[in-house]
Amino acid sequence: MAKETGFCTEMCNDTNPCQNGGVCQEGLCKCHEDYAGAWCETPKWCMHSRCGNGRDEVKCIWDSEKREGRCECKERYHLYMERDRSCEKCDCGPDGHCIMTEREEKVCVCKKGYADYLLQCKSCDCGYFSTNCSFQGLGKKLCQCRENYKQQNYKSIWDDDNANCVCKSTYVFQICITSMSGVNSYAYLSINATHLPISETYDRLFQ
Repeated sequence: MAKETGFCTEMCNDTNPCQNGGVCQEGLCKCHEDYAGAWCETPKWCMHSRCGNGRDEVKCIWDSEKREGRCECKERYHLYMERDRSCEKCDCGPDGHCIMTEREEKVCVCKKGYADYLLQCKSCDCGYFSTNCSFQGLGKKLCQCRENYKQQNYKSIWDDDNANCVCKSTYVFQICITSMSGVNSYAYLSINATHLPISETYDRLFQ
């Protein structure tokens, strides 16, 4: 047994090595500057009840590569609150997870097709032509639409006021499938028939 700072501890050796990069010298562990303890088992950052004032609900995590520490709650769906060093419940449901902002505000990060509403990930879909869906006020959906689209009935639809249809010269009869400023082929433009036969026109349109 070796004596260190007023108490006896088991001596380190090849079968009882020091932890976290500590070096065994004459039966005692000489620890890296970031660690302490008889076996260098305790990160110094985690000492002195830094996390939770000694509460069992909080655990201390030390990242040896970044040389950074953080406090986490042991229980699932709980977040650590730095202001009072305690844990608070934050369950966003099965479709997302909870995070803490720099201002210690709880928010939900939701998977695609869902958005945060009152700390719950709720279904939020504005359709294919939207880039984002969110909630505002009393659960009212707000759609952020792609360029040349607008919100209507909580969906993103084509904005007729900005339509720019250009038909190919051979696209005639009652409609033409258009080339529209980077838009899809679902928009149509009615035009008058020309001299091309109906059968030939259909062949050209739908081949």
